[in-house]
Amino acid sequence: MKKFTVLAIIMALVLGNTLNGFGQTTIWEENFNDPGIQGKGATGDPSGIPVFDTTGITNWFINVDSAHLTATSDWFRVENQLFETRDSDGECIWNTEQINLSAYTNTQFSIDLSESGTFEPADYIKVYYTIDGGPETLAVEVYDDFTAFTHTEPISGTLVVIIVKTNNNAGTEYLRFDNVIVQGSLPGTVDNPTNFEANGISTSQIDLQWIENGDNDNVLISWNSSNSFGTPVDGTSYPSGSSIPGGGTSLGVDDDEFFPHTSLNIDTWYYYKIWSVNASTQYSTGVVDSAKTYMDALNLYINEIMALNTSTIQDENGDYDDWIEIYNPAVTPISLNNLYITDDFNNPTKYQLPDSSIAPGGFILIWCDGDGVGLHTNFNLNGAGEMIGLYGTDGYTPIDTYTFGSQTPDVS
Repeated sequence: MKKFTVLAIIMALVLGNTLNGFGQTTIWEENFNDPGIQGKGATGDPSGIPVFDTTGITNWFINVDSAHLTATSDWFRVENQLFETRDSDGECIWNTEQINLSAYTNTQFSIDLSESGTFEPADYIKVYYTIDGGPETLAVEVYDDFTAFTHTEPISGTLVVIIVKTNNNAGTEYLRFDNVIVQGSLPGTVDNPTNFEANGISTSQIDLQWIENGDNDNVLISWNSSNSFGTPVDGTSYPSGSSIPGGGTSLGVDDDEFFPHTSLNIDTWYYYKIWSVNASTQYSTGVVDSAKTYMDALNLYINEIMALNTSTIQDENGDYDDWIEIYNPAVTPISLNNLYITDDFNNPTKYQLPDSSIAPGGFILIWCDGDGVGLHTNFNLNGAGEMIGLYGTDGYTPIDTYTFGSQTPDVS
């Protein structure tokens, strides 16, 4: 049951829409997309002492002193380009460094909150902030199950710290936050575009999208093979193919809030930076994102599912478990080794499959019973309907996905 009130949702939307009317510059951002920080945070250990890895991270901090991360499947860390809490059995805390707002007006921060699993009233995400070293102020809190949303909070002061506190108590519960962004207006400058995202959609294409700033300025797009970019010089134009001084290659100026980057290499990371550019050819400070093209997907299909198996097919233990059937139409065997299967598209690496082979033209059943061993996944299927996906060894490339609605017992 959702504890987050309708009034709070309406207020968040009103505040977000009002503040987004101002031209906004990104002052501070963490989107957890950097490949170098994947897995960073705290991971449980049977000794009861969590393993910390925050090497190289200086812009945010964690505290799990009140949590009980006692298994390697318990964590408070970056997972799949999100920050995630799994089975913490106590409060975990994430907070930013001090962020200086002194040069800006109309300041605000936003944060994306989401979850996966079935939660109880004791499970929560709470977002606070402090201004100039003062007491914590609650921005938003959600308990139990909730629908993913973005919260926007107006702030004012000189130094802000954003704090996220979470707690859950099961390995099937995932609390997540992402895109922690602090924005403000800087007088006399060009404001950045907002909501910039890069998304791989095939083995050779990454789509870029954004929202223009409050002045509807066009956007200069650049890419690089590493997250290293220079700065465009005011008064200078950069046609497609030209170099940005200090790093990056221009993809040209665009006014459509969408750009498809095509003819790319397979299974490769690409990095992007975009700048707003006004009619006087003055540039904003720029925003960045990255994405990977898909690897060459295997020729496998989700052929059939049964989400309410009560009396049809038994597994090797004699249990009537939910199942997913995978079909190999190829003329050679295909191994499932290190592929991933999931019922949560925000967590494509939810379960890694073992080294089992499917014969040419053959089928294999994957049991969805929550066991988390071999061909038995760590999740069950939802008889009310859900989405499932089979992903490549990179945990990123979709091989096949399937969406089903409400199911009838013993009917596949």
